[in-house]
Amino acid sequence: MRDALGAGAAGDLVDIATCAKADPAALEIAVNGRGEAALETAIDAYRERDAECAREATGFTGIAEGLEPVIAHPGEYAANAIIDAKYERVIIRTRNSEAEIETATRAGSRTRRFYNADTLRAGVEREGFNAFLRAQHQNPAAVLAATVDAMWTRRTRQILAATPRRLRRKRAELPAVNWSLK
Repeated sequence: MRDALGAGAAGDLVDIATCAKADPAALEIAVNGRGEAALETAIDAYRERDAECAREATGFTGIAEGLEPVIAHPGEYAANAIIDAKYERVIIRTRNSEAEIETATRAGSRTRRFYNADTLRAGVEREGFNAFLRAQHQNPAAVLAATVDAMWTRRTRQILAATPRRLRRKRAELPAVNWSLK
């Protein structure tokens, strides 16, 4: 996601919009590692350049017919993808010697389970939680240390319950996309 769109922006916007369906976990990582102000700036830029990028996208070849709405409004679909991928809730808890990180977005919820401290340490970086915590002005090292401590002492404990500030930008009402077409 770029804050300022340059040449080739239509392709970037189509990629963001399709990533929401093709790899929602990757989009969550990219979106939630950034602060709300940066996300809103990106959304505004995408929407401002929607018509220009749509003209550029009409020249794309090899695009499935069902994706025509995305080609017609790449900025709006990319903006919606960002809004939908933004965390609404993040809960980090331990049960006995295991840790869980549960996230909820407009698009759905996911729970990641970590069975020991090593998988937790690797997982929080791989899944983008360190970047998310920094974007929320939290100390990732302190959250990780508290989680590992609770795992080692086999305690059931809620380490973090975060409700990030919602974006001020709203979803646009757009035509449905037939994602099943190849």
